[in-house]
Amino acid sequence: MAQKKTTLEDLARMVQGGFAEVHDKMDRGFAEVNEELTVIRTDIRNIKATLEDWSDLPVRVGVLERRVGVEK
Repeated sequence: MAQKKTTLEDLARMVQGGFAEVHDKMDRGFAEVNEELTVIRTDIRNIKATLEDWSDLPVRVGVLERRVGVEK
């Protein structure tokens, strides 16, 4: 059985195909990371908004404690 000799063009096609495959995998991976970061950013904004809503909580609790006579 005669073996076909690999030419420089054959090697170039193989390398190009390998790079294309890696490029596609990286694009998909980066897209997934970007989606996850978007979710994380949204969660952080929601947490900050909630914390801002509660920023006056110590004052409000203090007022209620004074009204019911709780001493610190």
